[in-house]
Amino acid sequence: MTGEKREVGPELMRIILMLQIIGVHYLSHAGLLPQAGVPLAEGQFVGAILESVCIVCLNGWVLLSGYYMTERSFRFRRLLLFLAEVYFYLLLGYGCMLLTGIMPREELGGVYGVVQRLLPISGSAYWFMSAYIIVYILSPVLCMGMDRLTRGQARTMLLCLLFFSVLLKSVVPVRFPTDHDGYEAGWFIVLFLLARYLRKFEIRLPQPGLLLAGCFAGIAAGTLGFHALGLRTGHFLDFMNVFYAYNHVFNVAASMAMFQLFRGLKLPEGRLPELIRRVAPSMLGVYLLHEHPAIRDRWLGWIEGLIGRVPAGQPALLLLHFTVSILMVFVVGLAVDQLRGLAERRVA
Repeated sequence: MTGEKREVGPELMRIILMLQIIGVHYLSHAGLLPQAGVPLAEGQFVGAILESVCIVCLNGWVLLSGYYMTERSFRFRRLLLFLAEVYFYLLLGYGCMLLTGIMPREELGGVYGVVQRLLPISGSAYWFMSAYIIVYILSPVLCMGMDRLTRGQARTMLLCLLFFSVLLKSVVPVRFPTDHDGYEAGWFIVLFLLARYLRKFEIRLPQPGLLLAGCFAGIAAGTLGFHALGLRTGHFLDFMNVFYAYNHVFNVAASMAMFQLFRGLKLPEGRLPELIRRVAPSMLGVYLLHEHPAIRDRWLGWIEGLIGRVPAGQPALLLLHFTVSILMVFVVGLAVDQLRGLAERRVA
């Protein structure tokens, strides 16, 4: 995002993506996702629909980074700031949880557990950050490599990568040993290169809004359809989960369509765009707080203590609970990160 002011469309997209990330975690913690070979429980039909809309979150985030990052974006100082932010939330979270007694010391797991937590990138305290930082370190090479390719070379390379990492797993109903559903640095590299291709050759998708809606519908229909097929036949039990994979063809296409919609979004300058630009840089902090290893499995229980248990059997109330919970997590995370940023600026 170059120029005097950051483009408001991509910044707004970052905020929406973080709300979707929280939503994905809410649905998982609440047990609202269909289970292979098990009849749908209360709320899981609604949960499957909501997951289909939210699951685009991670691909969209990496596409944003890859599109706007250049070979000059990598700075060792910036890498240190990434790590400092991770450590801030890691130590703050463990400190608060231990001092309040919410987390017993035994949960640290002895010497091995402590060392693993003190090395969060290698120890994968946050799997996303472990993968993202690898891609950030490689970004100068990835940018320069893509920039040296002709359009034909770049297209051929991406088609080969997408064939093996996306198309095969999307249509072949078996689990490949090399496929990790996009939870790895290798998939982030593919997304990064795809974003560079979109930028270099100014690729535009036809009817991105229609494509986005179609992909959301395809993810939901595929998941629920193969869930029902698995119950009836006893086959394809695991294939229903493929539609929620980050490297599924519907997910990839949806993230590209969403990115195109927000990249072209223009808002009249005023208070709203300035608020969006102020809030968007805190999105990583919102993630690091609510996905803290000692907090991620607890925050939904805390919310239930405040606004009641997840009303799985009442769709309208479930949607309300889902929305309010996401906003509560978002606001708390935003407030903490704004305070962290204020303290950081004063120290600097």
